[in-house]
Amino acid sequence: MNSKKNVINILFVFASKAGGILVGVYFLPFFNDVLGVDSFGIVAVILSLQSLLLMLDLGMSTLVGRDSVILRNKNPIIIIREAEAVISAMYCIILPVALLLLWGEVLSISLFSLICIMLMFWLLTLQNISLSALLAKQEYKVASSIQVVGAIWKAIFTLVILINLEATVDAFIIAQLLATVINFSVLKFFCSSRLSTSSLRNSSEKVALNACIELAKRGKPLIFSSIAGAAVLQLDKSIVTFFMSAKELVPYFLASSFCMLPIAVLAAPIRQFFQPKVLKAYASRDDIGFHLITKLYVRTLVTIVIFFTGIIWLFNDSIINLWLRGNEVSPNVASLTDILLPALAIGAFGFIPYVFIIIAEDYKFQAKFSIVMTIITLLFVIIFANNQNIYLITISYFIYHFFSSVGLWYRLYLLPNMREVAVLSASTFIKAVIINISILMIFAFGGYHLGYIYN
Repeated sequence: MNSKKNVINILFVFASKAGGILVGVYFLPFFNDVLGVDSFGIVAVILSLQSLLLMLDLGMSTLVGRDSVILRNKNPIIIIREAEAVISAMYCIILPVALLLLWGEVLSISLFSLICIMLMFWLLTLQNISLSALLAKQEYKVASSIQVVGAIWKAIFTLVILINLEATVDAFIIAQLLATVINFSVLKFFCSSRLSTSSLRNSSEKVALNACIELAKRGKPLIFSSIAGAAVLQLDKSIVTFFMSAKELVPYFLASSFCMLPIAVLAAPIRQFFQPKVLKAYASRDDIGFHLITKLYVRTLVTIVIFFTGIIWLFNDSIINLWLRGNEVSPNVASLTDILLPALAIGAFGFIPYVFIIIAEDYKFQAKFSIVMTIITLLFVIIFANNQNIYLITISYFIYHFFSSVGLWYRLYLLPNMREVAVLSASTFIKAVIINISILMIFAFGGYHLGYIYN
């Protein structure tokens, strides 16, 4: 019964992530067609900044997810509200300044649209906090349903507005904001009903300033790692736009969006499903259960990422051409994907040591390591963008993801209380990689032999 329930739950988590990302990826070509290349280039910058700021949550989603499992006596609604207060304070200070610097330089939009973007980014970040709490409490069906339904109707609503009212960047922004407000309101309703211990208690409890300050202090190292992670994965688009052009960004943006599938659609749902279970087993000091769930987590993540990424990579040209419906940028997108797809797959394996580093609360190393890797990578991005070489930028990201994953594994091994886990997870990882790559090679050999794979 439990196995059946677990399968259903993980399918819901996959549906939410896959649904949200695939809906976005599926609708990108439509937005490109309706808006035109120049306007879509601006939209691509906005979407990149959105992804950046969703990662730049000061570590609140990580802490909320952890505390919702570990701090069982604390009201989860209060945990969420404290994190929301920290996020809101950050947005009041940082976001207006950052966007005003970009306004007129990168984003050729009206002041009203700029304000709409600020509100939308803020609500989306708060939305992630509540979703983290629901997932930590293993409310997989509710959280997943809200995500996938919200993503689908938001994309359709925006496309309808663009086609029937006005195909402009301003119309795109307003439609996205309206859909975000509705999605956020629905999420808060379900969050209150599912996580409240009692409506009376929640109405009387208030968020304490001291608690928010303490939460911000705990998340201080995560602030730097989240800034670094957000910068390295999203600022490349702004750099390409600055040194090249918004039009030249389009194939790189499309390739980057497509190649996020190994992390966003495959690895992230697996981590979100297993992390609360790993945390629970560790907190209860159940060594046998902890080892079993660790092995299952590693095998599941490796198998799904390698198999599905490998299949996509083998049929890359055909899939890209089908996705973009033969658009003139298809060949460039496909060639960039050949490099970025395996890079992101390698990056996805970093989720394995990441879960256990979070358990150990080794946030300072994450911050320092992320900052160093980000600075080095973005320096190379600037150099290569200045030389108009988009392919060397993709190679830089392949190297970044490789060393990021290796660095996290090595750090996990150095932690005294996590050394046993590091050895267990690493040995399980190596075995799973060998088995899955062997299966994939047999499949590829058969595909070449039968003529289904041409490249």
